[in-house]
Amino acid sequence: MVNFGPLAFAQPWLLAALIGLPLLWWLLRVTPPSPRTIRFPAIRLLLGLTSPEETPARTPWWLVLLRMTVIALIVLALAQPLLNPSARLTGSGPLLLVIDDGWAAARQWNQRQATIESLLSQAEREQRPVVLLPTAPPASGEPVAASGLLAAREARRLTQSLEPKPWPIDRAAALAALQDLEIEGSAHAFWLSDGLGDAESEALATRLQGFGRLDVLRDPDGKLPRLVLPPESDGIALTLRARRAVAFGEENLALVATADDGRLVSRTPVTFAADQTEASARVELPAELRNRIARINIEGERQAGAMLLLDERRRRRPVGLVSD
Repeated sequence: MVNFGPLAFAQPWLLAALIGLPLLWWLLRVTPPSPRTIRFPAIRLLLGLTSPEETPARTPWWLVLLRMTVIALIVLALAQPLLNPSARLTGSGPLLLVIDDGWAAARQWNQRQATIESLLSQAEREQRPVVLLPTAPPASGEPVAASGLLAAREARRLTQSLEPKPWPIDRAAALAALQDLEIEGSAHAFWLSDGLGDAESEALATRLQGFGRLDVLRDPDGKLPRLVLPPESDGIALTLRARRAVAFGEENLALVATADDGRLVSRTPVTFAADQTEASARVELPAELRNRIARINIEGERQAGAMLLLDERRRRRPVGLVSD
């Protein structure tokens, strides 16, 4: 890749075709236009001797310039220009991608995939190998493991099929997978974090820094995942609760309670105070409606932590006493 200030070309060798533009100018100037065929019936021998239109002997200069401009633009397009390309990868080793793909990453998964694609494109332009390490345990029950050295194209195929899993990540297993990883040269590591810290976060970051440079990428505070907590009951009403990762200001959301058949039972607004990470709201329902609630979820959010399934413990069954 060759940079010209804010503009870069992924295929700079194609720019050599621009050398042929002067030759193309000469050919277009000396090549006359195709001859014009005019029917000459004998009955019109004396008519139309003076034509209102004249065919030039040479191609007009503006037409030559237009054709050369089009060809130059085609050459520039084939060279794959990049406006304000991302910073180059550091070091001489591979690109190391650590991806948190648990339930907390589902909310901004599309943006996470776009970031992964940008990093892989950069590695492909610099002809760097790629090592992938998803931190959520696979559904097959196999341990978390890092891939070997992959070409950027093969790594793109694997990441495109990657989906967030509805269970937590295991950073301790990811750290164990990195202990046996051997990399030649200095790698550039990118950790796509879900934004939730745990006891192994610092140790994992320290290990990644040992391979070379480390960049930690996470969603902004307002885009971090939210969690529905089990409701509390005082015998009369339900107290619905939710939790967010960090306190970043006042935030409003709605908790929706639905029945087994998907029908809406209640919609309860919940407000987080500016300095709080938990919020709750009290809702009173008749016993018949309350017993229909099968799940509670955060409105407009689709991830495992935003939905809570209720069982028989949360229902209030009417009891009758029979006495003789």
